[in-house]
Amino acid sequence: MISRSKFLTMIALGATVALLSAGPQRAQAADNLADLLIEASDGAALDNNRFDYDIIVQTVLALEGLGPDPDLGGATLLDVLSNPDAKVTVFVPRDSAFWKLARALGWDGKGGDAGVLAAITATLDLNTIRNVVKYHVVPERLGFFRVLFKRNFDTALPGASFTRKRLRLRDNEPDLPDPRLTFPLQLQAGKSVAHTITRVLIPVDL
Repeated sequence: MISRSKFLTMIALGATVALLSAGPQRAQAADNLADLLIEASDGAALDNNRFDYDIIVQTVLALEGLGPDPDLGGATLLDVLSNPDAKVTVFVPRDSAFWKLARALGWDGKGGDAGVLAAITATLDLNTIRNVVKYHVVPERLGFFRVLFKRNFDTALPGASFTRKRLRLRDNEPDLPDPRLTFPLQLQAGKSVAHTITRVLIPVDL
């Protein structure tokens, strides 16, 4: 049974998330998450805007070169995100999250989004990057209230999970700050949903 104090805390968190989710939301007519993120990013060309989703989109496209993924039933990440019937939740890092990761990996701050991607791919191979992206995908649809009542999240990366404390998501990298949920939240497309986070979730100790 949930205690009264915990119940009130969850209500307060729910109100906070509702306010956060009221921020600018675009591309809500898309029927799959891939199209939603592309439309929300004005086509997802790499630029200097740290508040859209160009980098995650371009990363998923680049990962197509690895071919089918047994962890995804022989599909690719693009297949999953493009499927309007898929029931998944993606905790999606906006570009600023990748900028923070690149700086932690030694990026010199030059080149905008393209410089960020170059720095990350110079340090992490594509298979590792694919595992990082899969770590952001939860194979069930979780609206924000369900997120708030859930503590442990199993992901599309086998054996890898993360936990939640209030609006913070705790990953498996002890030396980098953990991501927080931020607006926009509850980005719905098809049968899937995405929630924006402030940093990249890392499944291992880098």
